Amino acid sequence: MSFKQQLLALQLFCVSSGLLAQGAVVTPPPSLVIDGVPAISTSLADSIDRYGDIRRAVLLDWHPSNHSLLIHTRFAETPQLHL
Repeated sequence: MSFKQQLLALQLFCVSSGLLAQGAVVTPPPSLVIDGVPAISTSLADSIDRYGDIRRAVLLDWHPSNHSLLIHTRFAETPQLHL
């Protein structure tokens, strides 16, 4: 077997093992039209899910009588005011 044949066999092995390792993929909702986007594996989606789980805090105002801030947040469906 020549060097080029060995290299080609190695490339085919790497590509085929990568396809097998992907496993299940994320299925987009039918309302999206997706063209030219590669499939996203569920393991990748699960690993980056923690970065999308964020809450926001809004600066409302300075407290009128002391040196502190009033900040508005929401936890689930409960609005909260923090001093």
